Amino acid sequence: MVRILSYLAIVFITLSSLTVFYFQKSEIKNSCQIRILTSNSFYNGIGEDFKSLYSKKYNCELQFVVVSGANLITNLFLKKPDRFDVLMGLDLFQIKKMDTSYLWDSSSLKYKPASHSVAHEVVENQDNLSKYYLPYDEAPITFFLRNSDKNEFENLNMFLHYAHANKLSVAVPLKTTSVLGSLFDLWLKYNIADLKHEFTQIKYAKSWSEGFGLFEREIVDGFLSFETSEIFYLNDPKIKKVKIKEGHPNLKEYFSYSSKTNLPLQQKKNFYEFIKSEEVQSLILKKNYMWPTYNINHEHKNLRNLNVIELNQTTLD
Repeated sequence: MVRILSYLAIVFITLSSLTVFYFQKSEIKNSCQIRILTSNSFYNGIGEDFKSLYSKKYNCELQFVVVSGANLITNLFLKKPDRFDVLMGLDLFQIKKMDTSYLWDSSSLKYKPASHSVAHEVVENQDNLSKYYLPYDEAPITFFLRNSDKNEFENLNMFLHYAHANKLSVAVPLKTTSVLGSLFDLWLKYNIADLKHEFTQIKYAKSWSEGFGLFEREIVDGFLSFETSEIFYLNDPKIKKVKIKEGHPNLKEYFSYSSKTNLPLQQKKNFYEFIKSEEVQSLILKKNYMWPTYNINHEHKNLRNLNVIELNQTTLD
């Protein structure tokens, strides 16, 4: 009897072990995790909603590593390219420093039928943007002025001359701390010959939020921001968006896949389709305050009316 009981116990333990092993294998086989490296500006805006929506749709967990600025995305990734499947929040200033041998060629994804037509041309033939980087939002930069009798100008020179002549001070973030400042510096580089005396009206701020704060406290008469800031001032006729006929530098943000991880192709396709979806593009507009790269129906379409200067890698040289 003891032998029989011992034998049954051994059989039970063996079967239990096999059962546990089977379920573990099944869980591993069905598990889905995507490791994303991004900046706090993206994550603080839509990160949690993004994770939740993706998990519900694809039964897949998104694991975010969040850094304090877009410039740190490239720096960290180049040190540990096998730790991240996706990079989010790249702009041209970061792309310029990227080693594309660490990135997956995503050209094949663009041949899939798009859920929405592209709002602006996203392929620049003279660089690798179309091969390794996929856009997901964008917005041109401009100034917002208070109590100005004029807001339309032929070029940036004429706007700065107007601000100087009318003693209108404008807040601009430093290029060392903000992509807005870097874009403004680039704008100056390609539009200004010798107007150093005009710069007395520019008040440099440590960040966009500091410049915005100076404007809100009426310490300055204007501030540099993205066009989408007009959403906040729809009911305030005293505040006007500056329109430059020659165009405004347009910031696009991209994501990329690492070539150093084993993220399955289907998961890459799913992630790309998710980014393009109306649900996510709407979320980006509502919480990150950037224009959708793909056309969707939204209540602020009429505000998107600036002439834009599309940038590419050669523009930065």
